[in-house]
This record gives sequence, structure tokens and C-alpha cells, in this order.
Amino acid sequence: MLNAADATEPREISIGLPDGFTYVIDNGLPAVYYYNPLALSTHWRNDLSLESTSLVSVSEAAITTGYIGYALNSDVRLGSAQFAGFLNYQTNHFGMQQFDLNVSGKLAKDLYYSASIFQSFDPGSFKLKFTNYNDRTQFYKGVITKKLAGNKGKISLLYKYSNSHRLTLVTGQAPFIYVGDGSVKQYNDFHLGTSSYVPIDGKIEYLDLRDGAYKSIFMNDATLNKSNEVAVLTNFNFDSGHTLTINAKYLGSLASMVYQTPMGLAYNGTPASSGFRYSDTGDAYTGDVQTRMSCFNRGDFNNLMLTAELKKAARFHDWRIGLNQWYYHGDYASNTTMYRNSVEAYPRKLVDSAGILYFDYNKNASEYYKGFENRLAAYATDTDSWDITSRFNLYYGMRLEYYKLKGKNLPYDRYAGFIKGGVSPLSGQTISEQNFNHDWLNTVGTLRLKYAFTDKITGHGEFTYNTQRPRMENFSASENPATDPISVPMARVGLGYTNHWLEATSMFTWIQKKNNYTRLNLMDPEDESNVVARAFNYDIETYAWVNDAVVRPFKNFDLHLMFTYQKPKYKKYATEAFGKSYDFTGKIVTGVPEVLVEIDPAYQITGKLRSWVSFRYFSKTYANLSNALYFNGRWETFGGLNYEVNKHLTLNATVINFLNQTGAKGSIDGAELKTKEEIAANPEAYKNVLMTGSYIRPLTFEISANIKF
Repeated sequence: MLNAADATEPREISIGLPDGFTYVIDNGLPAVYYYNPLALSTHWRNDLSLESTSLVSVSEAAITTGYIGYALNSDVRLGSAQFAGFLNYQTNHFGMQQFDLNVSGKLAKDLYYSASIFQSFDPGSFKLKFTNYNDRTQFYKGVITKKLAGNKGKISLLYKYSNSHRLTLVTGQAPFIYVGDGSVKQYNDFHLGTSSYVPIDGKIEYLDLRDGAYKSIFMNDATLNKSNEVAVLTNFNFDSGHTLTINAKYLGSLASMVYQTPMGLAYNGTPASSGFRYSDTGDAYTGDVQTRMSCFNRGDFNNLMLTAELKKAARFHDWRIGLNQWYYHGDYASNTTMYRNSVEAYPRKLVDSAGILYFDYNKNASEYYKGFENRLAAYATDTDSWDITSRFNLYYGMRLEYYKLKGKNLPYDRYAGFIKGGVSPLSGQTISEQNFNHDWLNTVGTLRLKYAFTDKITGHGEFTYNTQRPRMENFSASENPATDPISVPMARVGLGYTNHWLEATSMFTWIQKKNNYTRLNLMDPEDESNVVARAFNYDIETYAWVNDAVVRPFKNFDLHLMFTYQKPKYKKYATEAFGKSYDFTGKIVTGVPEVLVEIDPAYQITGKLRSWVSFRYFSKTYANLSNALYFNGRWETFGGLNYEVNKHLTLNATVINFLNQTGAKGSIDGAELKTKEEIAANPEAYKNVLMTGSYIRPLTFEISANIKF
């Protein structure tokens, strides 16, 4: 699950749909309920407090959580009769220091403990002027376990405290030159990944949407996330052969997230860049000018979640029935501000000829909601152990979810100075909270078949149908979302082949997502200073051919290979903005590659020394909705050595991005809505263009030591 874009979270496993992420299930419950503003890595990491992690299939995730996509399952490390200690220390050549410790053992008869500490001091790949760390995260976790007599089960009480300041969403943007042929090149002396494009003052000015007061805060303070989690984890074994698991937790958080989203760029010598001065000194500035939207998202959140499962292993069936009772309450607001800065390493903020530094408060992407959602779901599966014949195997499952959503929001067109209780200059309305109240039934069904043609060749078939409805966060913008069902049918068919040196599968997949909800901040192609937010629903359809193989041609050598070809297309993708209608139906989804390749060789050099390399190829991705502009394909690379010194100590050396590629991506300001015809009529306007976008982690050398005691 190595991630070339972010060291703190597992990578996304593509199923051809945009806006995806790898959903994490912790002890049978969501690690975090929403990923905005409580980002996963601010409360969960793959650290030593975990006993195990495993990948969850798309169909299994749909049945047990209702989520669409792959998931990662993790289970906490519990104490046992023997004392055990684990320590991991990790550092890199940029100065990151990470400490991870777990100790566990016995307190008394049938009473055990496990305690963990995780500390990250990560300055990132360049120095920030206003704080020491790009990621400063600390977790403290303790578990007490009581084992029941006669092997009847166990009961565990868990407490976890997390405190995290994570600036990776702020620091992951940079300027570069889009050449025009899909490639990028360096802008002046700015180096992607090792030069800072974060405003040097590290300050956010905003108009508080809740109370109408103008306020300021430093970015490091604005990214504060504090969470307290209390969980009860139980497992009971019955003489009848039934097993009952009941896991419940309370998670309370102050959650924050900050974006510094690049909007327009004005080039040196153009009228838009004249008359600017540095805000800190008043000196004249005549270089390139970056317009940014600052988004400060914060809220208080309380979650009560319970999952229960009853299982029974029978002669021909291993059946399971489960229950989810997940309650989420949020009080959330996002405040937005526009400002301009110089285009250089450690940029400085600018004022225009009228002396204006900050403007368009809450005009664009400001958000607000207060309320709750509740998911009460029952599910049942009959697992892979049902062999209808010696060759034919069947898995099926179903989920029925009652989904209740109730709260208050501000569904009004945004304007400069938008606040709760204000008067809209657009409509004359007073901005007051409006109620929304919905309840729905969501359903999931899955059927998976396997048929052994021979002892080496197996046929596979699968169909999953998932329905969802808008989530609480979808009610936070300027208009309420459509409430029609979001349906996701997925079908797969393929073959598997296995012998003593090869395990291979080839699968064809079809996925469709109907009535998907999105919100975009669109820039006027004729006036980059004019930005509007648009929310609408659209469809996506994807075809994919996935080939996956593990090859063991000789002793001590493993080679994993994967090739994916996918065709994700927009369906019914239309909106209106700036007095025009736009329709991009049939276009390839932006930012999603059509070809994915993985090559992962590993060799056990000696009994104690192992080497490995991972190559991942992502083909070109489109940079605007009409598919006229694109970024060339890129390689993400990792490599390492693992040396087991003895049974107590293992040393690891890892190189990230050893090909030193940029992985740059984004969109060219003013070109997102441009059609192929408009771009073809003026191709020079899209060559050697200065733009701002994101990139993958730069060349990084890491070493770590794992100690068992």
C-alpha cells in the first residue's frame, strides 16, 4: 500500500471511478466516518498498535459497509500471556523522525494489556518558515483485555487519543511550465518537491461564516485535529459453534482541514500583474501573480458506532449475519478567502493598486451544515465454503440499510461577505438556517461464482449492485443535492490459472455509477478572476481489463505483475456557467489514467537479506474536461533492502521515487471549460504555459529499524 503522493495514508486502488480513496475499517468499524475535515491519517496509521491489516474486496466492502471500492481492514494488537515489545524508528534524509512503540503482556489471570505510542516529526521535503513540521502527529492507545474462562471469548476496552497538525494539503502545490505536449518543465529556479510554494507568513485571514467576525489564524493552528476514542471489543464462542462479535466505539473530534487552492495566474508584463506591491513591505512587484482560494474547514463531530456479527461454520455453509448501527453528528463550516501571492519559492502575499490584500470572503466554496445522519443496516452472507459441487463454488450476500439524515444548512447562492444572518445582495433574502430531513432505504446485493474447469484453470463471475443517497456533507454548499438514488452496478468475469510457479488471473469488469454528485469551482475562460461554484449530478461508466500474476520462476525470487486497461467516461455531464451551457458527456474522466502497470520483483539474497523493487506506471491523464489537454504518463518507483540482523533486530533501507519523476498534474487556469475546437483555434496559448498543480514525493531516502524485545 505504498503511496507515492502521501507517506501518511494508504494509496488509492483504482476501480475506474474518480474521487476514490481506500476506505479503512478498524476493528470492524470505520476508522473515521468522513474524510473531510477529519482526514484518515490524523487518527489512523498503519502502526505497531495493529496486529494485522488485510485488503477487502469491492463486494465484501459493499456488503459490510455500503462503501463503493476497495477497503483496508485492520485489527488492534491485544495482550497475551507473554510480554512482547515492538519498536520502530524511521528517518529520512529530509530530517523526518518517526517513533512507534507497542508493549503488551499479562496483568493478572486472564487479564492482559497492550499500550502503544506513535510520534511523527516530519518537516516534509522543504523547510517551512512559520512552523517546524509539515506533519506533527501523535497517537496514544491502550487496551485492556479480559479472557473468559473455558475459551468462551474475550472482552477488550480500548482508549485512543490523537493529536495531529497535518499540512500536506497546503504544501502539495507548486508552479511549473506546461510545455504543450503533455510534459512539464521547471519554472525559473523552482524545484518541484523541494521548493516551498506556501505563503511565507503562514497566515489565514477569514470571515467567520457563523458569527460574521473577521479573524486570523496561523495555518499550523488551523490544521489542529484532536480526537478521543473509546471502544468496547467483544468476542463470544458458544457450544453450538456460533461466534458472536460485537464492537462499539465513541469517537469525538475537533477536526480541521486547510486548502490553499490555486485559482488564476497572471503573467509578467500583462495588465493583470501591474500595480501590485508586497503586502509586508509595500515595495513594487512586477512578476507573475498567483491567485489563491484559502479554505479553512473546521467542525465538532461525535460518532457512536456499533457492528455486530454472528457466524456459524456448518457442513456446507459458513454463514454470517451482521448489524451496523452508525450515528454521526457534525457541526461544520468552511470559510473561504481569496488572495494573491508572488510566484517564487517562499512566496509573499501581494496587495493590488487599491491596497486590497484579501477579498471575496466566503464567495466561492464556503460550506455549512449542522445535524446528524444514522445508518442502521443488516447484512448476511454465505461465504466461499459453499461448494455446490466439487467444482462449483458460490458466495452471495445482501445488505439493507435504513438511512436517516436530518439537519440545518445554508442553501443560498454565495456572494462576497456571505455569512449566516447576512442579507444577500443577489436575492435580498436573509441568510438563515434551513431544515433538511430525509430517510431512505439503501440496498446492496452481491453474487460471486467460481467454477474449476481443471485443477489449474478456474472461471470467475461476480455481480454487485449498490445504492447510496447523498451524505450529510453534500448538503453543505449553496444548493441541496438531488436525492435520487446513486446506483452502482458492477459485473466481472474472468479466468484464473495456477501451477507450482505461477498464479494468474485475467478479469473483465464493467462499472457504472449513476447520479453521482459533484461540486466544482469553475473559472471563467474569459476572466480568470471570475470563479463560481457549481453543484450537479452526473453518470460515469467504466470498462476495465485487469491481468494480475505472481511468478516464481526460481528459488527465492517472486515477481508480481499487473496490467490494467480501463475506459472511464462521463455520462450526462452537463452544467451552465458564465452564460453558457457545457456538456462533456462521453469524455474520459479527468485525472484517471487508462493504463496502469505494476512490476514488483523481490529476491531473497540470503536467509536474512531481502531486496525488492516496485514500479508503477500511470498512463496519460486529461487536464481539462474536453480532453484537449493532458499530462504524459509517469512512473512511481520504490526500492529497498531488508536485513534481519537477528530475531530482535531488522534494518530496512528504502528509496522512494528513485527515477526522480515529478508526477505533475492539475489543470491550466482558464482552460478547464475550453473545448477542443477553441484550443485548436489558438494552440500557442496552451504551450509553455505557467500553471500550478500537484506532484508526487521527490527522491527520498529512508532508513528504519524494527526492534522486538
